[in-house]
Amino acid sequence: MLSVKNIVKDYSLGKANVVHVLKGLNIDFREHEFVSVLGPSGCGKTTLLNIIGGLDTCSSGEIVVDGVSTSDYSASDWDNYRNKKIGFVFQAYNLIPHLNVVRNVEMPLIMAGVKKAECRKRAVNVLKTVGLEEQIYKKPLQLSGGQMQRVALARALVTNPDIILADEPTGALDNESSVVVMDLLKKVADDRLVIMVTHNDLLAEKYSTRIINLDGGVVYGDSNPFVPSEPGSDAEAVAETETVPSDENVTNEAVEAETVTADETVETLTADETVEAEPVTADEIAEKGEEKATDKPQAKKKKSKLSFMTAIELSFRNLISKKVRTALTSFAGSIGIIGILLVLAFSQGVGGYIEGLEEGSLSMYPITVEQTQLDYLSMIQKLQTGGVDDRESYPDTDEIYTKVVVGGLLKDFLTKLSAKNDLKSFKSYLEENFDETLGYVKYDYGVKINAYAHDPKDDTSYMKTEPFTDVMKSTLEKMGIVSNSMIDMMMPFTENMSSWGELMDNQKLLESSYELIGSSKWPSTEIYEDPENPGKFIAEVMIFTDEKNQLNDYFLFMLGLVSESDLGVVLGGDTDLLNQTYSLEKLLSLEYFVLAQTDYYDKQEGDETWKQTVQTEKSVEFVNSRYSLKAKVVGVARPKKGASAVMMGSPLGYHSSLSTWLMNYINNSEIVKEQRNAATYDADGKLIQSRNVVTGQPIYYAKNQNDALSDLGVTDMSTPKRIRIYANSFENKQKITQFIDEYNLSVGGEKSAQAIKYSDSLSSIMNFVNTISDIITKALIGFSSVSLVVSSIMIAVIIYTSVLERRKEVGILRSVGARKGDVVTIFMSESGMLGLFAGLIGAFIAWLITIPINVFIANETGIQYLANLTWYHVLAMILVSFGLSMVAGIIPAFIGAKQDPAVSLRTE
Repeated sequence: MLSVKNIVKDYSLGKANVVHVLKGLNIDFREHEFVSVLGPSGCGKTTLLNIIGGLDTCSSGEIVVDGVSTSDYSASDWDNYRNKKIGFVFQAYNLIPHLNVVRNVEMPLIMAGVKKAECRKRAVNVLKTVGLEEQIYKKPLQLSGGQMQRVALARALVTNPDIILADEPTGALDNESSVVVMDLLKKVADDRLVIMVTHNDLLAEKYSTRIINLDGGVVYGDSNPFVPSEPGSDAEAVAETETVPSDENVTNEAVEAETVTADETVETLTADETVEAEPVTADEIAEKGEEKATDKPQAKKKKSKLSFMTAIELSFRNLISKKVRTALTSFAGSIGIIGILLVLAFSQGVGGYIEGLEEGSLSMYPITVEQTQLDYLSMIQKLQTGGVDDRESYPDTDEIYTKVVVGGLLKDFLTKLSAKNDLKSFKSYLEENFDETLGYVKYDYGVKINAYAHDPKDDTSYMKTEPFTDVMKSTLEKMGIVSNSMIDMMMPFTENMSSWGELMDNQKLLESSYELIGSSKWPSTEIYEDPENPGKFIAEVMIFTDEKNQLNDYFLFMLGLVSESDLGVVLGGDTDLLNQTYSLEKLLSLEYFVLAQTDYYDKQEGDETWKQTVQTEKSVEFVNSRYSLKAKVVGVARPKKGASAVMMGSPLGYHSSLSTWLMNYINNSEIVKEQRNAATYDADGKLIQSRNVVTGQPIYYAKNQNDALSDLGVTDMSTPKRIRIYANSFENKQKITQFIDEYNLSVGGEKSAQAIKYSDSLSSIMNFVNTISDIITKALIGFSSVSLVVSSIMIAVIIYTSVLERRKEVGILRSVGARKGDVVTIFMSESGMLGLFAGLIGAFIAWLITIPINVFIANETGIQYLANLTWYHVLAMILVSFGLSMVAGIIPAFIGAKQDPAVSLRTE
């Protein structure tokens, strides 16, 4: 069955120092016998045992098992051989300390691929056989030395191996425990080969059927040598030993006592308790293509392998056994994760806040298309860089050149830096193709609304609801501030603060964005005649507040709620006026008197010219006699909670029907008709001559004729002067810009003369803000990543430490059939779990930290949830932590896999 042929084992201690441990051993063993190997220390007994068991390799020679030489065995063949053919019993027990008794015994079965339930059944049965049923869930360190050795014996027997190798099995036991173990080994030897190394001559003589004496690396005595030609050793007998391990059928009852005497144990160990291997049949051999008896054992066909879940279990139990170190390592590894997650949380929160500002600013910064569009960015860049940029930097010359900056700027302004937009064609395209779900389009025809409100402090005059810039200018002049520097400084911020704003025509979108306050109602789109003043008309308008029912302080003057004469007092900080509240009834009682641009002109008697009257425009008599339309407030509205299409930036909202009415009113006025009739044209429609009906001067150019009509407020409904496109979300704003790009493609591309140039100041501002935010975020993540690298190195050190601590465990696993790859899997699993723990701890702590941070920021700034952790950031960082830890564990894991199992088993 087993033959040792010409085995030589040398250890090199240097180039000139070689130790010859075994010197050409030749030993043949029977299938069933109890062999004791005796000899002095250092004679090679354990080395021989390790070579037979596949834990060590010989320098030369071969081991023949069942007639098959192992000289051609691969690493996996040896692993399979140890798992299927060999059972080890060591002097130091070599049990895995963080596994309980039954899991230790199950380990060889797990390697063999036996199912979990069957593993447990067979392990429990064999533990009953050795009298340890009551101890199966204890850890090894909770057992006595004799009990631990019986566990080791149970582990060796559980796979029903052909060979049991026992290395000083009683060396660490007392006499009573030694007797129990030896009785078990003797009984086991009835149906298999047991080879025991011992220094105890008495035990060898009492229990062994054969004693081999070694000394100096050679056999000098053999009490019962085996001759292969003796009866029962022919090839037929050899073939019968080629077996495939099968399930054990241990049926005896459990031994009651925790310690069992030798006699009791022997009595319970019957032949039925050890499952015989099933012989290979002729059919099986035929299926293999008439495999010869000299081929490798069929048991090798199914390779031993440690399951992935078992590797995870071993690693997890080891980590749990070192709770404090695992916790500290995981926490240290989580610091980088915490830092990065907090940075990402703030980045996400700030990004959301910026996006909220963008959403909220959509109504203030629409996409604007002007008749003449200026490219401000290009103008600024030209002023900064100049017109010539093809000279090399730091030239090797003494000549000084001129950098062209202002020169040619006017020419570029008229050609390259400004563009004429065909708003007539673009308007038609919008009306036919624009998707109203994206937002709202406003057409500005340049209609000026000259509206007057009663002055709260002067019954004899009206206040003009002018844009805030006009109000500020007149107020500062009244206060004696003649310098325009302050006004010029405020212009960029106040020029769009108009008191009147056109409502969106989409009533459904309007109602989805705003809600009425109290008894308010939505204004009618119709312009109807005033029943109390025939010839006068009425338009309904509404007032808009913010979500807190507040009106901006400067709106109060524009609405006529605070007298214009009080503006200077308010600018000086008069809080009494600013702290006033206004009832809904007060606001609904407001009315405004609207004069068309032509209402300011009077025909001069005896003259063919018209004169404009502006000196008394705010007097009650002038306004009451001249106004053509009255605007009555019928409702007050505020933005709905969560509304995304809030587009009103003015306190007063009116329907486009008011603009249309005013345009028609102006076009039908006497002065406009006269101005048009004053022009004469040739057959080609070219202007021959005209006259300005206001100044009386002749007009020779069409542009001057158009300017004269424009001064009277005349507009063309087909050609707006400005188009504003309001998006109801930032995402839809991008779709709108794409819509414009598609229009430009349809007219020949961006370089085409018909292409639309537009301004998007909000995107320019927000792109700059987002760029700065991204740079800061990336910088902070970079700094935090340093700690991730440090933690990865630390985990690598911890795993290497674990490799050193678990060397014996590695040897134990290799002795029961674990492959090198299984060892790598174990340590990689441990490394990955450390990274996973670090990621989970980091995510939890980062989430905890965001709670007080958000509370503090909300209390200080009113900004809610500025630190906002998202699930995908958390998941990504957990995976990053796991991945880095796996990478960190690669080198230590392979170092552990390369450990010599024989050396590892001797590690303390």
